[in-house]
Amino acid sequence: MRDVVIELFPTPPPAPLSREEYVKQASEIYTHDAYHSLSIEGYVVTEDLINRIRNGSFVEGSP
Repeated sequence: MRDVVIELFPTPPPAPLSREEYVKQASEIYTHDAYHSLSIEGYVVTEDLINRIRNGSFVEGSP
């Protein structure tokens, strides 16, 4: 019955991300979300704009 039980078990979850992988993934998600949010608000989104927001140097209404 071992083989039958093994077939019925779900696939184990992947190993946890390393700290570096987690930070990289979070940064990519932030950039993706910022792009879409700013687009919805009518901004012309650039990498510079996203970086200014990330760094806290963005002033609303500025180009």
